[in-house]
Amino acid sequence: MAVTFNTSMQEEANIKLCKDILKKGIFCDGKIFHFLGHSSSQLREKTCFMMQGSNQEIQSHLKNFGEFVELSDVNIRAKKIGLLFSPFHYCVEVDEDPGERFRFVDSDGPHFMSQEFAAKIKAVMNVNYPEPSALLIHYQGFQRILLSRKEQVSVNSPQLEFHERTLPVANLQEVSRNYASNLAYILDYSRPQQNAHLDAKLVMLLVARGVQIKDLRALQTDYYRLLENMCNDSASKDYFLRLTGRTIEGSQTRVDTGTLRREEVRNMVERNRSGTEVPRVRILVPKARVVFGVPELFEDLKIDECYFKPTLPHEDRMEFEAEKKIFVVRIPCYYPGDIRVFKLCHEKPLYQHLNDCLVLPINNGADLSGNQFIVCWDAKLIPKQQVKPCSYLPTTRERMNDTWNRFRSFWCGRSREKNTKELREELIDHFASFKDDLPSRIDEVYLDLARRDSGLSFPECEELSRMYYQATNHTVDKEYLWNRLEEFELGLPEGGEEEQGEEDEEDSTEEEGRNGSLEKPLSYITRQFRVGGKMLGCFERAASAFVQKAKRNHFFD
Repeated sequence: MAVTFNTSMQEEANIKLCKDILKKGIFCDGKIFHFLGHSSSQLREKTCFMMQGSNQEIQSHLKNFGEFVELSDVNIRAKKIGLLFSPFHYCVEVDEDPGERFRFVDSDGPHFMSQEFAAKIKAVMNVNYPEPSALLIHYQGFQRILLSRKEQVSVNSPQLEFHERTLPVANLQEVSRNYASNLAYILDYSRPQQNAHLDAKLVMLLVARGVQIKDLRALQTDYYRLLENMCNDSASKDYFLRLTGRTIEGSQTRVDTGTLRREEVRNMVERNRSGTEVPRVRILVPKARVVFGVPELFEDLKIDECYFKPTLPHEDRMEFEAEKKIFVVRIPCYYPGDIRVFKLCHEKPLYQHLNDCLVLPINNGADLSGNQFIVCWDAKLIPKQQVKPCSYLPTTRERMNDTWNRFRSFWCGRSREKNTKELREELIDHFASFKDDLPSRIDEVYLDLARRDSGLSFPECEELSRMYYQATNHTVDKEYLWNRLEEFELGLPEGGEEEQGEEDEEDSTEEEGRNGSLEKPLSYITRQFRVGGKMLGCFERAASAFVQKAKRNHFFD
């Protein structure tokens, strides 16, 4: 069963009530249910799953999916267990012995899938275009990207097999665990319909990198006009279907444009902390996609090169093949320098079989880890200014924190192993005491600061970007990040009360950002340029006006 608690549980009394209920269990219909776990989104909503059985039985059940008890950090352990509750598209049964199937389970990076497994995936997914080049799967306690491979494989090879040239061999004694589950869950997969949208942060960051505001406003206006006309004008309808990949040969073409428009406009609204629906900036970019990103497999890309081949209609494909540069950005992005510009390689025979999948150089001088990226080949949106990417290398505080955790884990493990009751209660305490979603709060503070007339400085962007990275990866104590975030929030009123005399200077700086001047040295750009400011209000007001118009015209119905 699923149980939801009051989301306003901030006071200690309410937290204690939540802990008491979950530790005692819930009696329902003559049966006793105990705490099982939750996904990341359920944690924010104060929702968890309960399972019939004792704590020992639940712990044994979880062991079928991974060795979670080995994770001493309760934040990481809860997050790992939460992967079991992630929504998935498809489920595939793998037939071989689990102990022999994953010989490289502890190594990083993508793995390969055999042609047999790829064919099985294609049959289960019932896709008409070529089978996906990349799959994001959850299997036996870990998440991994699987890539299709070009080489022929023998009939007797395992369904999931990996490339010894690319991946190191792990100690087989460490990975020969006899998990009960032999199901691979397909959480996501590469496909041509993954259109990219710019949010408020990306709009601001692109302007800070020299992209013209008028070009971004034109994109926003054209997108709104397309949504208004797509249900009444056949040309607009055909363009939208082609733009979203629904007219690619073999794909589904019988669609309800009213439903498609409703989905688009509903994604332009989000709920704030008080639960009120507010419009948000969301701009469709025709020449952009959201795709899986993987490191190069054969070390044949230069540091400023990448390979990408999207699935496009013939006329669009010819235009794409003439493009020389693209920008790549991890989602979400908070720092101008994290929008990376690469030379686009079209002729890479070893990667020709990878469709809708981005191949990145290994030694690119920045952190490009993650599963999904926005890739854009619109020449008007390619950043003009050069800004170094943000460094996410561990700070002294993070290294000390990691050393302490290892030391504590080592000595706790030597002294006494925690029993089942203690392990289960740690997870319950983590769930009940969760007071807010720190990454979301960092995002909110970032946007609030950007709405000041002066916007955000580059150093502010850099620190908030690092804080978001630290919060999502649990590399720094949360209390430290909360305290630092409060210091940022204290500066908000000051930003909204700037003296009138400073406006001309700010307008001059904004104008430089709009025109993308290339004459100034990088150090000057980093020191003087701002992110956001008055220009952000223009995009937000346009978004609000369109949402109000959409409501009047019943686009949401």
